[in-house]
Amino acid sequence: MRSQTYIRLVLALGEHDKNYVDAYYGPDEYRGNDWSLDEIRAKAVALREDLATDLSEPRWRFMDRQVDGLLTRIDMLSGKQVSFDDESKTLYDIVYTRKDFSFYEDVIRSLEAVLPGGGSQLDRFESLRSKIEIPTERMQAVFDRALQLAREQSRKHIELPETETFELEFVKDQVWGGYNWYKGNSHSLIQVNTDFPSTIDRVIDLMCHEGYPGHHVYNSLLEKKLVNELGYVEFTVYPLFSAQSLIAEGTAEYGIELSFSPEEHLALTCNELAPLANLNTADVEAYMKVRDVIAPLGSLASDVASRYLDGEMSRSEAVDCFATYGLVSPERADQRVRFIDANRSYVLTYGMGKELVRNYVQSHDDRWAAFTKILCEPTLPSDLIR
Repeated sequence: MRSQTYIRLVLALGEHDKNYVDAYYGPDEYRGNDWSLDEIRAKAVALREDLATDLSEPRWRFMDRQVDGLLTRIDMLSGKQVSFDDESKTLYDIVYTRKDFSFYEDVIRSLEAVLPGGGSQLDRFESLRSKIEIPTERMQAVFDRALQLAREQSRKHIELPETETFELEFVKDQVWGGYNWYKGNSHSLIQVNTDFPSTIDRVIDLMCHEGYPGHHVYNSLLEKKLVNELGYVEFTVYPLFSAQSLIAEGTAEYGIELSFSPEEHLALTCNELAPLANLNTADVEAYMKVRDVIAPLGSLASDVASRYLDGEMSRSEAVDCFATYGLVSPERADQRVRFIDANRSYVLTYGMGKELVRNYVQSHDDRWAAFTKILCEPTLPSDLIR
């Protein structure tokens, strides 16, 4: 009954927070509880006190951590002011160490050695990036091929359910670049946001992250190994703002480099994808060099979010930071702040999750086996610290 109670609580909180439930593929009978936030809190506290009675340790520890995050989310929805660090610690089991913005200034300066052309740095960067944008009419073919490549690579190392399938869909007006909506029965809907032009360098990354060996594989294996084989029905529901997301995003991000080395990534992008998009491979190669240099900008979202959400900078200042240090247009910068508005400290799960998963996996001789183990067990972030 504890697992069923947990499912009901997560779904009930989802009635108050439309973004809270990322996936659910269990019975409809657990839906429809119109409990107030206070009622959900009281039931969650009672559940947590009862978890360790006869469940296996990994199972109850995982559920206990998820319930702890649920209680924090209730506090936030009830109007309690929570600092960025306290929020990330209780929801995702991590705390971010801030970087000074001078770190990003140094990264931007280092671009001069690899960025071709004349004029302002942003103009040159935008000019190069525009040369590797995928024409709208070629999007389907390019993304289909990238998914196929990622799927073939994952199948070499991971035993996937024979029935696993996915759909690929292009959408607009979203705060994210891509999303995986897991439907159960090893089936996913993978969406790609086309508010802004997609560049060829990101296609393999996105399809690994959302598909193979990322979110689609993670959810498929949880369903196969934990739900179907062991009866851990609590895994039929996935609360987005929880420690589970650090594992989900960390494995999805690290899965890119586990699947393809930088050399393989470049070769596949130039030889397999660029021809499908009718792009010049010389432009792709030039941009990939720039991309390597600006990779440290990936932590910028965490530094902006931590200051913005703690009230140390205004929304317009946050947009300006992304535009200044992130090498993006004001429109793209605004989209990034809208993601923070919607998801708050969730931005930490990508970079910090990747680092945690990478450190764990690379401490093992068989990296794919270690990676797959994370996907098939009730894994918490603290379990990966060695």
